[in-house]
Amino acid sequence: MKKTFTILFVGMLFVCFRSYSQSAVSGSVMDIESGDPLIGATAMLSGTSKGATTDASGKFTIQGVEDGSYTLTITYVGYAEFSKKITVSGADLSLGNLSMEEAIFAFDQVVVSGTRQAEKVTETPATIEIISAKDLEELPSFNPGELLARVKGVDFVRAGVVGTGINIRGFNSNFNSKNLQVNDGRFATLIATGLPMGPLTTQVKEDVERVEVILGPNAALYGPNAHNGLVHTITKDPRSSQGTTVAVGAGNQSMFTARFRHAQVVNDVLSFKVSGEYTRAEEFDFADSVYIDRNGDGIKEGYEEYKLDNNIEFLRGEAAAYISLPNASDIIISAGGSNSTYLSPTNVGRNQIKDWKIGYIHARYTSNRFFAQVYNTTSYTDGTYAIDQRTKNYYAFIDAGMSEAEAEQLSLDKAYGAPFDDESKRLNAEVQYHEKFGSTGVVVGAQYQRDNANSKGTYLLDNDGNDPIIVNQLGVYGQIEQELGEAFKLTAAFRGDNHEI
Repeated sequence: MKKTFTILFVGMLFVCFRSYSQSAVSGSVMDIESGDPLIGATAMLSGTSKGATTDASGKFTIQGVEDGSYTLTITYVGYAEFSKKITVSGADLSLGNLSMEEAIFAFDQVVVSGTRQAEKVTETPATIEIISAKDLEELPSFNPGELLARVKGVDFVRAGVVGTGINIRGFNSNFNSKNLQVNDGRFATLIATGLPMGPLTTQVKEDVERVEVILGPNAALYGPNAHNGLVHTITKDPRSSQGTTVAVGAGNQSMFTARFRHAQVVNDVLSFKVSGEYTRAEEFDFADSVYIDRNGDGIKEGYEEYKLDNNIEFLRGEAAAYISLPNASDIIISAGGSNSTYLSPTNVGRNQIKDWKIGYIHARYTSNRFFAQVYNTTSYTDGTYAIDQRTKNYYAFIDAGMSEAEAEQLSLDKAYGAPFDDESKRLNAEVQYHEKFGSTGVVVGAQYQRDNANSKGTYLLDNDGNDPIIVNQLGVYGQIEQELGEAFKLTAAFRGDNHEI
């Protein structure tokens, strides 16, 4: 009996092996004008879950393709989608060089923020507006955030040389924590407040590939704080943007800016890039009045902000190494930092940002099916304060009979509410798997975040910094897409989060 079962099993295995013929489909993806390879383009066979990503030479290989007719679709961010009908019949199929051209029309552009996979903007389940590389090149300013004023559906707030804010849904606010800011898949928000980093960012304009703006609550893959919208800044890949760029500019408000970027492919495995910026300027000469009742009669009078500093200064930079692995997978390790001084508008007056330092280190793994990342973010300042509160403190001490020197010193004492000290850090980790089963696409993932918020007792209940506020969060998410013919696609997403508080 045992022998009979063994013979039958081998026979079944033999028949199964002989009934299918599997081959490889390969090709190289190039820019139609320059002939340069397009690295990281995605090639998929319609009606299957089989696909591949191009390597450092622009080549892809899709293994295990059964005999039959398919439509090969290639997508690459910033380029029009490429499609080609192919037939596989018992042998490997080499397609040679396949040329792609840059997208001319908005509906041809490819985005990644909707599902974290490359897809045409007309097919993504979210409403996405794009700030392209061409838009960035044509912008004379050092601040790419100014282009958000041109994005449909975005309410842009301008309150100074660099004092800007955006609102995507809800009431206008120049201090909005409801729009999530993400840089290369990494949360770019302040740890203790959740506010977007904005001008505190570490990225340099010349290294930005594009900005994708999701309008509305369609970003379940990014976290529970993306319910009002998402601003995703994506930087350039050094493998497709080699060279050195130096930019120097000057303008009104005593503005001077100097920026550089260098990207290089060392060999088939290693590529790297570095960027840096120094910018200085002066804020517009105006005072945001502080209203104080100095006579105790309930009548408030306006006073100029005390000891206003109009100087603006930014020093920032980033570096990244790209390691190309077999099977079109990558490991990307990056780090960056910034030191910023400027005036920040809020709903209750302006803040004097003084030498606020942001730093991060970020590791990512990407492949045809998996995405994983871990990163640590730090935030530090001991000179930032609320101008409105400091002004009120100063005049209160003057009215109490103190000298100007005493009032000035005590106005910044943390016991009286003006300083915003910060020595916080945050750890994030994420893993995601995506697969396609015929006409059905599935994305599942999990995220972990550990906040360690420390205001040194200035604006949080952290016992003068002796008991930092530590909060752990865990989230899981998923998304299912079902193609309904060529014109329709049904998308469903779910998300669940557990927050310690």
